[in-house]
Amino acid sequence: AIALNHKYQSIVAGTSCTNYDIGCIGDAFAQCVWGTWVATKCPVGTVCAALPNVGAPGTSIACTTPADRDMRIAITGATLKMKRHRRHDRIGSRRH
Repeated sequence: AIALNHKYQSIVAGTSCTNYDIGCIGDAFAQCVWGTWVATKCPVGTVCAALPNVGAPGTSIACTTPADRDMRIAITGATLKMKRHRRHDRIGSRRH
């Protein structure tokens, strides 16, 4: 989950991607639609994050509180060392 959260810091809305990929752009949930990243804002007070699955291997991508994200990662025994980068690109949802 930590590695995915670091990877997501480099995704930019409107850039090319592989259809059906999901991730995060800043604090927004992102989906690859027709080869382009499209972001949807998370509800107020939440951020998009990769989270370790509970009771099964792998990760899930979801809007969650920063405290919940940090707790779930800490439970795995991993050390959270995320640096947030401010993005100046416009994040919003697009409708097709």
